[in-house]
Amino acid sequence: MSKKWGDSVRVRVPIAANLSHTGKFRWALKLIDRDIAPLVRWLNRLPGVRTIQSCSGHDHYEGTGAMSSGCLWFAVSNWGLFESRAVPILTAGRCIERVSRMYWPEDCVEIIFLGSAHGKIRESARVIAQAVLAAKLC
Repeated sequence: MSKKWGDSVRVRVPIAANLSHTGKFRWALKLIDRDIAPLVRWLNRLPGVRTIQSCSGHDHYEGTGAMSSGCLWFAVSNWGLFESRAVPILTAGRCIERVSRMYWPEDCVEIIFLGSAHGKIRESARVIAQAVLAAKLC
């Protein structure tokens, strides 16, 4: 598991029209933390889900023990379904620290989780995937 800044891979991600310099929806290659890249790729293949931002969590200062949690933002096509079906699974997950509804840059979900720095990226990704599938957004 990577814990250091800069351990990234290029991933094809969706760019919403309201966030694009072209004013149109498009796909772009962006650098994503290596450890969260598989989850980001998978989420972006699902109908009704579009990632906005991600971080796998990092060891900020080597040797100090200071660590940051992972963070994932994604838009969902139906907040009501997501809230009723996915949020209970997420909030029950021991590795999930917080689930929030955000309104910028659009209606989206923010999930704060124990990530790479905590050695919990795989466990967190499993819980997030289970919750998104349970929402049945498509």
